Amino acid sequence: MTVTMKVEGLEDLSRQMRKASDETHKAVDRILMKTAIGLRSDVLRMMYRFPARGKLYVRTSPSGNVVKHRASQAGDPPAVDTGRLANSASWDVSSKPLQVTIGSKLAYAAHLEYGTRKMGARPVWRPMLEKTTPKLKRDLEAAIGRALK
Repeated sequence: MTVTMKVEGLEDLSRQMRKASDETHKAVDRILMKTAIGLRSDVLRMMYRFPARGKLYVRTSPSGNVVKHRASQAGDPPAVDTGRLANSASWDVSSKPLQVTIGSKLAYAAHLEYGTRKMGARPVWRPMLEKTTPKLKRDLEAAIGRALK
């Protein structure tokens, strides 16, 4: 499950970016990396800090301990149980121009984000991306605007 931030209008922007200096390209890369790292941090913060309001499960851990876990409810971010999903969260600046991908390679990450026939969605990636997008646009516009002056 991944979400990709991609800058729209690449044709015009690519033409202008070809004229831009290496410093401008580095500035754009820094903005994308900073945004990706921040988005990943926001996702993890939501997973760990959002109060779980779903069903309470009791299970036995591999070490034999009884473990209680309160699941998230539909519409809330996934509640952390083992930490596997949270630990799988990663970001990658693509080889494609002006694109960065944030997500998890775990198959069940998509099930949580979008839901299934039997389980309501527990979105966290898309809401955080929507929250992050306006600032990303402003930062990119400012960096590119400085370069084109």
